[in-house]
Amino acid sequence: MLADEIHEQIMTIHDIKYNLAAAYRILSMLQLDDHTYTHLSARPEGADFYYIYPFGLRFEEVTVANLLTVNLDGTVIDGYEEQYNKTGYVIHGCIYQARTDINAIFHIHTPVQLPLQYLQ
Repeated sequence: MLADEIHEQIMTIHDIKYNLAAAYRILSMLQLDDHTYTHLSARPEGADFYYIYPFGLRFEEVTVANLLTVNLDGTVIDGYEEQYNKTGYVIHGCIYQARTDINAIFHIHTPVQLPLQYLQ
């Protein structure tokens, strides 16, 4: 493989953030946005940080510009949020620490699951 071909295969940080923001908006279009407990995140391969949306935004509002950068301990290191989402940030960070082979996490509560979990 030529060096140019290898470079083209590596996703840039912008690509990762763009795809993550698009995934949030696609879930919104599919009506899989429960506004509270669903979280998506992504990180560059091997990074000690990841990107996630600011808690409280509607998924249709997520853009590359408003994604947060969070370290694996759950501390927001770049971006602005109204309300800290410890549960979402810490869970994603722990998974990334334990599974270095994973670079994206989609934690989704589907419409069918939500009524069932409230019955328990």
